[in-house]
Amino acid sequence: MHRKVAVIRGISLNKWEMQNYEPITRHDITAFCIYGNLYDTININLKKVFLRSLEEIVRQPLHRYWTFFLRKLGYRYHMIGLGKLLASFEVAHTSDTWYAFSYQAALAKKRYGTRLIVTQWENIPFALEDRPFLRHMKKVVKNNADLFLAVSHSSEKALLMEGVPKEKIHVLPMGVDIQRFYPRNRDRELCSTLGLANDDIVFLFVGRLVEEKGILDLILAYSAIVQDFPSRTKLVVAGEGSLRDRAKYLARRFGIEKSVIFIGSQPYDIMPRLYSIADIFVLPSAPTRSWKEQFGMVLVEAMASGKPIISTLTGAIPEVVGPAGLLIPPRKPDKLCDAMRELIINSQKREKLGKIARSVALDRYDSRRVAETLSGIYEGI
Repeated sequence: MHRKVAVIRGISLNKWEMQNYEPITRHDITAFCIYGNLYDTININLKKVFLRSLEEIVRQPLHRYWTFFLRKLGYRYHMIGLGKLLASFEVAHTSDTWYAFSYQAALAKKRYGTRLIVTQWENIPFALEDRPFLRHMKKVVKNNADLFLAVSHSSEKALLMEGVPKEKIHVLPMGVDIQRFYPRNRDRELCSTLGLANDDIVFLFVGRLVEEKGILDLILAYSAIVQDFPSRTKLVVAGEGSLRDRAKYLARRFGIEKSVIFIGSQPYDIMPRLYSIADIFVLPSAPTRSWKEQFGMVLVEAMASGKPIISTLTGAIPEVVGPAGLLIPPRKPDKLCDAMRELIINSQKREKLGKIARSVALDRYDSRRVAETLSGIYEGI
């Protein structure tokens, strides 16, 4: 049965998730986001609708006070006009229970009968429920959702702990386009641009430069690697964030600034080329009081590209990576250094883990298979 589906992502509409929706042909998919969306949407091959959020209706100098009030209330990214638009859709597919747009979709279900599916990334049970109105919103969403799509078993466990019936949860990890992300020879042009030699062993980090992604732990661990292997390795850091300057300062302080290459955030269409230059992918995520790694799309991209993984035993990482990498305790630069050293020395292990990574990606994380599953869910909801 053909369905008209609204995929609603507020401030976070992005190509890496939407590649799982783009192959769907049996249904009419429209993606909704706000004008202040965090990511470039030009290359998303879906119909798109942009709406204003409550955060965007008040300009400076009052804007920061208004957004502070909404954050304290827990009412984030209400999309103006969304409810009425959902009257013409058969399915609303939102993300996480605590966003205002998920609450809007739940109210649209009550008013118009629009079916509600919620993709659950959050893996901390009762997250943000110290705010009474947000707690109310989550309850309304959970009571009205027809189905939850948990991206990991840790997300499923969080839902179960919050009282969602198991029969309303389906675990569906996100995938990547395995025809774009695949093992390939190093991109010579990119290597030349970054000053990488043919015999360099290249570590690659992709992510936000913030505490919870472990970027400072990585710089500390890598400083010891450079002492042991002064001319054989490079670390490429792709991403932006509040700790960028601190990470650069540490690299200078340890005298490794020539071996650490900061390249900022990169367009998504460049990412397959970027993974090609790496020998080893590193993501030393660390949990905080309010967050732990929910999935890690960059892990899946690296695995599909045939790269061995070094990451941490936190959040969904162990189930996402499985046998494709070395997993260490978070916030342990010494253990991280040991894992990096092991894969420098043992080229056979690097190769073996890379092959396992590609195999796991083909088996679990093919975006076309995910799209087929989503299509069937929309048809049967």
